[in-house]
Amino acid sequence: MDTRFLVYPIGDGLHMIANSERDILGPTNAIMIETSLLKTPAFCLDSWYWFRKGEHAGMAKSDLRKGEHERTWRSLPMGNPIEEAIADKLKTYSMPVFEGENQNRFMCTIKDEFTYEVYDYHMALCFELPTLKLETSNFDIMHWHAKRLMGACIDLTNPNPLWDTTSG
Repeated sequence: MDTRFLVYPIGDGLHMIANSERDILGPTNAIMIETSLLKTPAFCLDSWYWFRKGEHAGMAKSDLRKGEHERTWRSLPMGNPIEEAIADKLKTYSMPVFEGENQNRFMCTIKDEFTYEVYDYHMALCFELPTLKLETSNFDIMHWHAKRLMGACIDLTNPNPLWDTTSG
């Protein structure tokens, strides 16, 4: 996974973005981005970020626009960074189910504004992940996934199919 940009949730629908860990010298150097932009696959993060860096450096907007038009290449849209980060973290840190690795085991897609769907193909399971969980700084995707796997195992081994493990 490419870690060119570091993105940190800071709450209130905002993230702080940096090109590297050394990029942020203090609060005045921080570049903020709306979370809704990060959820848009067609958003070109590269162009947006460098335009904001130029503004922070005191460059005139006209010079920044001219420089953008003169570029001979265009970066690709950023894709789905949140979904890719979830799948990558699960792939990297989950114990493999089959021999080998977790290649092609996990996929994450956005279901709606409030929910992501996390697929675990090796376990043939799909879990819903509320977007609000991702906005908390102490959320641990590995712990969340392990709890969902445990719940699925309990459901499968339960002798009473009418008993609900999600209540209480």
